[in-house]
Amino acid sequence: MDAMLETPELPAVFDGVKLAAVAAVLYVIVRCLNLKSPTAPPELIYQDSALARFLLKSCPLLTKEYIPPLGHIQTALYGKMGRVRSPHPYGLRKYLTMPDGATATFDLFEPQSEHCIGEDVTMVICPGIANHSEKQYIRTFVDYAQKNGYRCAVLNHLGALPNIELTSPRMFTYG
Repeated sequence: MDAMLETPELPAVFDGVKLAAVAAVLYVIVRCLNLKSPTAPPELIYQDSALARFLLKSCPLLTKEYIPPLGHIQTALYGKMGRVRSPHPYGLRKYLTMPDGATATFDLFEPQSEHCIGEDVTMVICPGIANHSEKQYIRTFVDYAQKNGYRCAVLNHLGALPNIELTSPRMFTYG
């Protein structure tokens, strides 16, 4: 009777199958997340001009080697922590009356430090459709840009800000 209650041991082949399955899963993760991709500076294709030279001078990050962070982990962490600890940059809201009576607004955020090239640089930010300067992803980006010496001008799409009334019968369109 005791012999019936004992469970037989699995053959050693089963341990090899488990090891192979774990190795296969790890291989797929490494391939899907591009964890073995070599890092290199981006290939820039441009026509040599005064504007191109100015952009390369004022944005040295364009010519540096990009070492990607673990983006998927960052996305998960931001999903949990970013909503709680989003920055709230301070800016001035500007109002412009358009010919059809619409009131366009944009927010202007001054730099918090000197830009790396020592010049006054303004970045114009146009959020995605129906977004504005009060969205968390825009606030986070503006805060980062201000700390790196950029003045930021953020367009607020017509009808997107909850506390700004529409003054014309239209909302934002790219047309």
